[in-house]
Amino acid sequence: MASNGARSVVMKVLANAQRPLTTRELYAMSTQKLPAATTVPQSTTETPSPRPQHPIQSLTALKRRVLPDLVARLEVKKAHVKGSVDSTEALKGTSSWVWQLTSVGRQAAEGLDRTPAPKEQPKTHAEMYPVPTNIHLNARRRRARSGKVKREQEWITQVAAAVASGKDAASHRSQQM
Repeated sequence: MASNGARSVVMKVLANAQRPLTTRELYAMSTQKLPAATTVPQSTTETPSPRPQHPIQSLTALKRRVLPDLVARLEVKKAHVKGSVDSTEALKGTSSWVWQLTSVGRQAAEGLDRTPAPKEQPKTHAEMYPVPTNIHLNARRRRARSGKVKREQEWITQVAAAVASGKDAASHRSQQM
């Protein structure tokens, strides 16, 4: 299984390529520069890799881990091309195997540079099913409660105005009752 960093490097190289690439061309282009903020898996082999800080540490790792993983995900495919891949080597009778993105791979490669959209928070039960707070009361008590709530809201606005003006709101309320 290939690391995310190795897969994204190969996908970006194939997406930016003008033509399908051979394995060696793909390896050469992918190792030209080190991608930013990648984590490299620790190797358990005794032989050091040629590029220990790069997600694709060797051509063998590309061939045996990264490309088979991308093929299994249906993001790239291996195609047989008759004739030369490069137009400068127009030799007849030559053929080569090249790697190219599939439609799934193109969509995945386009999404590599985009930042994911923030996910919406799921609604709470109370937001999905609003219930009046006085549903348990009979009609007479509901009317009395609405009057009480209205008087309480008026008192709150008076307290806010009194605090703003510096007066004692508590004495003002005791006079009303």
